[in-house]
Amino acid sequence: FSDTTKFNSKNIITGECLYHELKIHLLGEPEQRDLIKNYEKKLSQYFFDNEPVSLIPKHDQDVVNIKIGKDQQFPISQLGDGLQQAIILTYEAFIKKDKTYAFFVEEPELHMHAGMVRQLMNFYLNETPHYYFFTTHSNHLLDMADESDQVIIQKFIKQSKKDDEKQFEFKIYRCDRDRDLLASLGVRPSSIYLANCTIWVEGITDRLYITKYMEKYLAELENSNEDLYKKYRRFMPNYHYTFVEYAGSNLVHWCFSDNYADQLEDKGLSAKAVASEMLLIADGDIQGKADRVQILRKELKTDNYLILDCKETENTLSKDSIVRVAIQRFNRMKSKTKDSYDISLINNITDENYFDHKEVGIGKLLDIKLKKPSSKTKQTLFADGTGVGTIKYKLDFCREIIKDFDEHTDWKLTPKAKQLCERIYKHIEKCNS
Repeated sequence: FSDTTKFNSKNIITGECLYHELKIHLLGEPEQRDLIKNYEKKLSQYFFDNEPVSLIPKHDQDVVNIKIGKDQQFPISQLGDGLQQAIILTYEAFIKKDKTYAFFVEEPELHMHAGMVRQLMNFYLNETPHYYFFTTHSNHLLDMADESDQVIIQKFIKQSKKDDEKQFEFKIYRCDRDRDLLASLGVRPSSIYLANCTIWVEGITDRLYITKYMEKYLAELENSNEDLYKKYRRFMPNYHYTFVEYAGSNLVHWCFSDNYADQLEDKGLSAKAVASEMLLIADGDIQGKADRVQILRKELKTDNYLILDCKETENTLSKDSIVRVAIQRFNRMKSKTKDSYDISLINNITDENYFDHKEVGIGKLLDIKLKKPSSKTKQTLFADGTGVGTIKYKLDFCREIIKDFDEHTDWKLTPKAKQLCERIYKHIEKCNS
């Protein structure tokens, strides 16, 4: 930074001022003490498995002590490197959340387990209003672009100048969800199989929906069952559990049997050789594909697979979210596409469970309600073809639903979405106890 009056060594956060900052706040106004108390609660929630945490600027040592749960307090320097770093990286951001600042962090993943890195990012996203700029080589950080529209990924490439090859410049490319970027970091498919258990889903949209469901389920638990909330809140993605996308039709290429080695001649890849304890979630329409259902029932215990009681994951979405996104998409469509449909008819969808259907996708369910009574067109509006009615442009629709969730924080889980979360968290708990 060229302006040294605004940006100098005082702007560098190292943790050396933590003792002084804590002392000022804890000996200051009630609001300052409350701020530290709230910060300790967030530390407990995100990094200490909901164990009570206290930060103490001990007067006779000039050192910050920490007390975790019922343990005796001890100097913070005796904490693991990852937890020390988590405190250094979050303290300043939290106590200054009354205004918006920019923080620049170099490789936050250093000394941290992948799950803790994600918790750090969730802390920043959920608890602070600031702008953050990271340099990173962590594929776990890059994955967050799929889960939040507040995350932007840019790649810097050093290139020679066209007019003078001895000179170089940096080119900046936006590359959200760029698989080549992961390859350039040396990430391999096996890099994700590090967690204590795996949740197998058909595709990326299922993973994104379920991730948001799990977040909402926890938020609802916090108000209804605090003990269960504290138990489940400690589970971290990519540490306690992770997702595997198997792509529905590829299910027959996987072998889930423990006796894989005895049947190499006629079986596909061994799922248990590359992934830990699994819960496989299949869309309800798999019931019409006997070969896939037979594989699940033959090779997996009932605790290790779940067949949805509806056509697909989209059928578990809340009515209000589907309606809001459908209206937005309708307004962007060309006149030729929507001439035979009337968006005002969407107000006739009053049943909260209208989209909960075992055989028909939400695309066709929308078309049925929106089609003008006088229309004889065979052109679909939201359905991907004239078949079972899966929504068109499935991934784009998913991202709009996720955005709607973020904008309308009062959205509710449907009963089947809640049941799905309960089953997932019970599986994660079993594999981590």
